[in-house]
Amino acid sequence: MIGVTVVNKNVLFNRIVRILLIACFVLLGIHTIFYILVASKSLINSDSAFIVDYALEAIKSNSLFPKDWVNTNDFWVYSLIPIIIPFIKMGVSLYLSRQFAVIIQTIALILLVIRFYSVLFDKAKSYIIFLIILLTGISGHFMFELFSDATYGTVILFMIFLVYLTFNYLKNGKIYNIILIAVLLAILTACSVRFPIYISAPIICVLLFDIYHHGFNKKNISAFAVVVAFTGTGMLLNKYLCSKLLISQNFNSHLIGNPSQVSNSLFSMIFYYLVVSGSTNLNIIGLSHYVTNDLIVSNSPLTIIVFIKFIYSIVTISLPLLLFVKFKKLEHYEKLFLIYVSSLVVILGYFLFSYSITVSFRYLTPVVFVLNMLYPFVYKYYFSDNVKNKIVFGIYVSLIAIASLFLVVNSYYDFDNKRKREIPTEELTKFLLDKDLHYGFSYLGSDAQNIYNTLTDGDLQVTIINQEGEPMFWLISKRWFRPGYYDGQVFFIRNNDEPVMVYEKQSIETYDYYNKKIFVFDSMDVFKDVFKNQSDDRVLQLWRNQ
Repeated sequence: MIGVTVVNKNVLFNRIVRILLIACFVLLGIHTIFYILVASKSLINSDSAFIVDYALEAIKSNSLFPKDWVNTNDFWVYSLIPIIIPFIKMGVSLYLSRQFAVIIQTIALILLVIRFYSVLFDKAKSYIIFLIILLTGISGHFMFELFSDATYGTVILFMIFLVYLTFNYLKNGKIYNIILIAVLLAILTACSVRFPIYISAPIICVLLFDIYHHGFNKKNISAFAVVVAFTGTGMLLNKYLCSKLLISQNFNSHLIGNPSQVSNSLFSMIFYYLVVSGSTNLNIIGLSHYVTNDLIVSNSPLTIIVFIKFIYSIVTISLPLLLFVKFKKLEHYEKLFLIYVSSLVVILGYFLFSYSITVSFRYLTPVVFVLNMLYPFVYKYYFSDNVKNKIVFGIYVSLIAIASLFLVVNSYYDFDNKRKREIPTEELTKFLLDKDLHYGFSYLGSDAQNIYNTLTDGDLQVTIINQEGEPMFWLISKRWFRPGYYDGQVFFIRNNDEPVMVYEKQSIETYDYYNKKIFVFDSMDVFKDVFKNQSDDRVLQLWRNQ
């Protein structure tokens, strides 16, 4: 009877914990949707908003590849556009069209993660722990990349899907899995030369381990051959697309290592890993400017939050080591996933370590994501053996969740002044529309393009030009610079400390607005001499010069 009572108590305890975890998951899911629909409005930047302009361009030209659009060779950032277009056609506002697409992608990612754990790792029922960590946001910067800007949410979705398909094929040998792997790898690699780093190379490491462990067999050899062959096919397709579309190519040359950058890159990698982990006092609002380290002062209320997150960052980066200690006890697919995560950290680390441009926190977002996916396995092998260990692990996750949630909410709510953070462009937008100004230009440093069009539902557009008044062709349409594009008064904005544009003396009106000057012209004709040459060669030449 005593044994039965103990068993019943343990069962009851597990059920209570499970109910609490599910309740947390639901509440955090609601928080994430609120973040995407409402809070993200104050965080949206040019990179976030350009896909709305691209969707509009696709609708007007009735083509997914508008001939006037100047692309980047990383086409994967366009993957939300087919979802955005139907919402725009249904009359949904431009901002909400984009955000509804982000919600669909977010739900797809969460469902994929649940299936990934439940199908491949039957005993890893604690995957809900990872989902709770994920939905607290981890940090404002991580939340932004995954659920607001969402481009790296797309990368991670494809990453996990390809790993899932590969593991599933190794498990059951179903032919449709290998066909999907082949098609997706070809398409994704054609879309971006980043995908061989994020997907193909780590999967190849996994397959090599499977060959080492099981020896050569039909499944692992065919999977290995498909991954190598169709990654190569995708890279050839990428070259073909770049030759046929108007592309501003800016990434391929950076795959070559630069030893002189090693020390700077190492520091940057460590620093930005801490940024993504929420271990520095950096405000998400600063994303539209240069990110600087806002040092914590001893009496700051954020000190304890950042300290907790620092402990979290150290523990999280150590998870692969903790699992390698238990490597012999791990089930086969747990070993494979550990190999995948570890390979991604090492391979991506190498490219960032030898990068010839500045490391950015966004490149580390997928690394932090997959590292956190190891938490259920650490729980299983280190904490699930008795109630006390479960409580210790629960306290740790709860502290991390609370600290993460605070940092995320702090990114759109000002706790010091007890108010929601304002949209940075809101006041200027109101000023321009009050003056009946709806289309104009600015330097890159003054205002980012795409934002205004998205936030005003097409009522205001600001397009970037260089300091000579020439088009700055980057994720932009050539149509926007043609005299017939807009019929009415056109404005130009620059900061007071930026160079004077040669056309300013032709303005019919000038406004001083805080640290900016706004010049108004009768029409776009003032720019006609520099806007007239929009040949593909000229576009690419202008881009390279800028």
